[in-house]
Amino acid sequence: MSTPDDRQKSREVESVTRPAVEGSFAAPVIYFDEVETIGVANGVGQVMLSAMVPDLGPNGTVANKRIVVAHLRGSPHAMNELHKAIGKLALLASGTSGRKN
Repeated sequence: MSTPDDRQKSREVESVTRPAVEGSFAAPVIYFDEVETIGVANGVGQVMLSAMVPDLGPNGTVANKRIVVAHLRGSPHAMNELHKAIGKLALLASGTSGRKN
């Protein structure tokens, strides 16, 4: 079983082996609640993401509406990279079975 130190080392090694990427601070932050649709067209993977947002009705009531916030498009290689990254994120989010520090 990996320890938090092992996971940190693996993240550090991974970040060192990748080339520098420009534009991080200007890139949009995309928050989403659901994946609406997925598909493949002409070999390009497609994912539609949505989020719940409050909307004020005409009589002053507030209702939640689901809106599309992003369309992801990518080659099979890009979608595989996204899949691997989400798998790693799920492992990091799951925590460890050891006691808390």
